[in-house]
Formats: sequence, structure tokens, C-alpha cells
Amino acid sequence: MIPKEIHDKYFALLKGYLDEGTEKYLLEAADLARELLVADVPTEEIAELHEGALGRLADKNPAVEALETMRRTSAPLMEILMTYGLAFRQRLEQRKQAMEALEEARAKLDRYSKELEKKVEERTRELAKTNKELETFSKGLEKKVRERTFELSILYEFSNTISQALDYQKLMGMVMDSLYKIVDYDICASLIYDEHSAYLTFRPAYPQCSQFTEEVQNSLCEAMLLLTGEEVHKKRISTFVIPPNTDAKVQGMTAEHASPSNPDEERDFSRIRSFFNVPFTVGDETFGMLNVSSCRETTFSEEQQPILYTMGNQAANAIERLRRMMKTEKSKMESMVESMLEGVIMLDEQGEIVVLNPQAKKMLGFNDAQEVTGKDLYDKLRVFELDKEIEKYLADSEGAPISKELVLSQEEGSKTLHCEVIPIRESEDKVIGVSITLRDITREKEIEQMKNEFIASVSHELKTPLTIIKEATDLVVDEIPGKIVEGQRDILTTAQENIGRLSNMVNDLLDISKIESAKLKLYTKPANMSELIESTVSDFKYLAEEKGILLDYEVPQAKVDIFCDADKIRQVLVNLISNALKFTSQDGRIKVICNENGNEVIVSVQDTGIGISEENISRLFDRFIQVGRKPGAGEKGTGLGLAISKGIVELHQGRIWAESKVNSGSKFYFSLPKSSSKKPS
Repeated sequence: MIPKEIHDKYFALLKGYLDEGTEKYLLEAADLARELLVADVPTEEIAELHEGALGRLADKNPAVEALETMRRTSAPLMEILMTYGLAFRQRLEQRKQAMEALEEARAKLDRYSKELEKKVEERTRELAKTNKELETFSKGLEKKVRERTFELSILYEFSNTISQALDYQKLMGMVMDSLYKIVDYDICASLIYDEHSAYLTFRPAYPQCSQFTEEVQNSLCEAMLLLTGEEVHKKRISTFVIPPNTDAKVQGMTAEHASPSNPDEERDFSRIRSFFNVPFTVGDETFGMLNVSSCRETTFSEEQQPILYTMGNQAANAIERLRRMMKTEKSKMESMVESMLEGVIMLDEQGEIVVLNPQAKKMLGFNDAQEVTGKDLYDKLRVFELDKEIEKYLADSEGAPISKELVLSQEEGSKTLHCEVIPIRESEDKVIGVSITLRDITREKEIEQMKNEFIASVSHELKTPLTIIKEATDLVVDEIPGKIVEGQRDILTTAQENIGRLSNMVNDLLDISKIESAKLKLYTKPANMSELIESTVSDFKYLAEEKGILLDYEVPQAKVDIFCDADKIRQVLVNLISNALKFTSQDGRIKVICNENGNEVIVSVQDTGIGISEENISRLFDRFIQVGRKPGAGEKGTGLGLAISKGIVELHQGRIWAESKVNSGSKFYFSLPKSSSKKPS
């Protein structure tokens, strides 16, 4: 629809042409019609525009002739316009189609360009994401390769070192140290058990984790009960704790493996929050378990679990190899000791029986077929208070060997056993067990008793005739029966000396017999030790001067009161001083010293004689032992003096001992309680 203003304009142009006759109006009207054609206005509407304008002119202008002329003149114009419009329209239509095709192509190009740009952006983002993921994966892979390489190096080192371990504790220490370099645990524990015993080893990573040992122990016992049905908690459990060593993780580790220097910053040591168990299994037998626990919620990843199982399996194989080796060695030892005449018992550091030969079972009254447990043995040894000594050995590596006699009452009669208990030590002096040797000395005791009775009987029988002979000789020497010549006197004097020596020997034999049979009686009363020493030394002054030996004494100025049998203590002093005179050469020195030490008095007899070797000191106080005596002429004796002295001192609840070195003299000491102390029985 052509707007009204176009109609009005076209009408005005035609009217101007009629009024003025100027063709410019007609040309302008033609241009307007052409513009309408360009604007895609249909020719029918343009014709209606022209006709409508002419109609309006006719209504306003009565000069019909002029209008008719105009109609006639406008006909060619309209024809030209129609022809031109059709051609122009065709070109315009072609141009329009070309433009539409161009626009469509441009739109397609824009759409394609936008799609392409969008796809490029998407691909760029995808490539960036892929590149980032690839970089992350590469870093993760590199880290995992380093971790696996480190883990493999630890496993290689571990597999090489565990084969050298010869006991459970060293083996488990190696396992836990190696594991700590890979797994960030707070406490690690191992449980190994056999028929009667269980062995627990703990390794806290930090001092704060030592509080969890009981909790981990209960957890392992419960796990073994569920896995194998074994009631480990009812066995004899021995525990060993490896002290924390936080430096172990840092040594040989990369930065990502090392744990923080201050564990409190990321750990809450109030309780265990996660753990992982690996059973020790070889074939179809499970004999223990490895536990790693942490105070953090998630510690043991899926990647670490194969490592834990691998190390657990290697440890299990090493333990089994160690068990077989120990079983083989035990079998060899049992075969060896079974043929021994002595009874042999060996206990490990947990007090369990390692070796018990048939002789030991028989001596202790067990049946040959009886399966003797550690408890059975302890019950038997408890009667002689040996159980406490054994426990002391196992707890304290400083204990000295024990030697004592055991008297067992059995159906066939009493039996006397000589028992020696010796601790078994490692190279570091750590006690790893106890060896008990039993020797049946019943027959020896019987023979010794018979000998003692014979000696006592003979000595007693000799004492009376010797007394008579001595008195008779004294009468003859004193010329009571009649005069004797000088030669006879010399012979009788020699006889007197030998009768005296023989009498002393008989007295010694009687004394030792009484001491050993507990028949020697003490007649105790208050005495002054200083006076006893002074008087005894005085008795030996003449003999010492004859031998060219300086004999003196040193006693406190104040009175030294003791409660004793003065005659018996004088006998001890006589024995010690006479021994010193025997083995001290001319120009030597002997000194008797008395000192007070708390509630006891210590007396020493010191000489500058030939001395005593170290191996002989332990035998000094045995019967019939004469250390340093040389064959041939010289000082003789029975070898009973020191044994009698020891018996007398011990009856006074004292002690006697010696210190000496060859060619450096000797020092003999004995101690007695003061009068204010406990009196001898």
C-alpha cells in the first residue's frame, strides 16, 4: 500500500506539469514512480497511483481536453515506466536473489565460523585440561616410580638382612625398622607363639605411643583368636619394647617420605584410629601376626598394603627358617645331653624349657614319659628357692653363678644333688637364658659321711692314748721316775714335739668333724678384740724373731667389744698368724690390724710372703688343702686350719676371705658382729 504522502506528492507533480507545462514535473513524477519500482512496489499499485492522480485532477480541473492530452501523453510514459520497471525489476530480482544468496552464504559462513571458533575453544580447553591431567599424571607417575623404587630398595635391603638374624627380637627389629621407612605408623607390634608361649615385640614410633602397647596386645590376641581359634592370651606372654628412634625414617629417605619433625602438629595421640594386620603364615600354618597402628584416621593406603603383605611374608619365612634352625640345634643338643651322666636343664629368657635330659627328669623325680612344662619345673625348684634365683638371673645380667646342694626326699630314700646355676649371656652380656647342671652326689656324701665318722672315731680313740703318752713323756723328761742322760733328754724332747704335733692334728680333725656335723658348741661372752689380738701376737713374738720376721699389730685406742667364744676366735688368729709365718721369708713383715666398720669388726692378717695365685684363692678354705706347700722338709700341717677358721667365723655369723697375688704377699680378713649386733647362736 502506497502511503498517502506519496499519492499527494505524485498528484502535485502532475498538477505542476498541467499548470506550467514544464516537463521537469513529469520527469520528477517518473523518478518517483521508478523509486517505487525499486522499492518493490507492484506496477499495478503504481498504475493506480497514476490513475488516481489523474482522477483528482479531473475533479479539480474542468479542462477535460487538457486532461485527455495528459492522458495521451502519459500513456507512453507509463509504458516506458512499465517496460523499464519490468527490466529493472528483473535485474533487481536477480540482484536481490544474489544478495540473498550472498547473505545466506555469509550467514552460513558466520555460523560455520562461530561453530568453528566454538569448537576450537572447546578443543583448546580440552587440550589444556588434557595437558594438565597429563602433567599431573606424569608427576604422580614420577612420584610413584620414586616411591616404588625406594620401596623396592628397602625390600631388597630387608630380604638381605633378615637372613642374618639369629633370634626373634633382632629379626622383628629389622622388620619394624624397614617398615617404618615405608609406612608412616605410630606403633608396630609382632606376635609369635608356639604351644606354650607367646612373644610380643613392640616398636613405638614416638615416645607418646608407648601407652598403646596393652591395647595393641589385646587387639592382636583377639585377631589371632578370630583367625586361628588360638587362645594366645592364656599362654605365657613375654614382651620386648624397642625404644623409639625417629631418626630411622629420615635416613636414606626422600622429602615426601619423611614424617614431620614435630608429630604433634598433625597427630592426636589420644587413641588409635586405624590399624592393619598381616598374619605370619607359611604353608597352612599361621604362627603369628604383624600389626601397624596409627593415631590418624586413614594411614594405610591400598598401594601400601601389598608392601605390608610382602614384608609380612618375608618375615614369616625368616621366622620359620629360624624356628627350624632352633629346632635342629635343640635336637642336636638334646641328643648330646641325653647321653650325659649329669642332669642338664636349659631355660630361655622367658623361663621356658629348652633342654631337659632324662637324667635331670629322673633326678628331680619326674616320670620318663611325663611332659614337663616350665611351670612343673618351677614348682619343683621353688622348694629349694631356686626359682627366685633364676628369675633374678633373667632380670639382672649381673648375677654370679650359684652352687648349692639339694636334698630330695623320694620313695627310695633321700637323694643329694650338687646344683650349679649359670647364666647364659650374649656377647653384649645380656642374659638370654639359664643353664642348670645337676650331679648326683648321694654316694659321695655317704662316703664322705663314713670318712668323717671314721676320722672322728679314730681321732677320738687316739686322743686318750696320746694324752697318756704325752703325760708319761713329760714325767720322764722331768725325771720323776729317775735321772736321764743328756742323749735321752734330746730324744724325749723330740718325742714331745712330735706328740704335740700329732695332738694338734687330732684336735684339728675333731674340730672339723664337729663343725661339719654341727656339733661344735660356742661358749660366747663379751670380749675385747684388741686384747685378743695383743695377747695372740705376743705368743708368736719369739717365733717371729727367730725367723727374722717383724710381727706387730694395729688396734683402735678405744675398747672394741664383741660377743664371741674368745678361745675359738684366738684359734682363728693363731691359724692365720701361723700360716703367715710359714710362708713369709726372713726380713719379711706380718701385721695384724683391727678396724671397726659400722656394726661389725674387721680383722686382717697381712704379710709380705710368697702370695697365692688367683686360681688357688677359691680353694683356700677347703679341707686338706695346703696351697704353697713344697715337698720335702719344711713346715707341715693338716690343711685344716683355714677350713676350721672359716667354720668358726661363720658360726659367729661372720665372714672370712682372702686377697693375694703371687710374690706380693697375702691379706686374710674376717669380720665379726659387734656386741650390740645380733649375737651368734
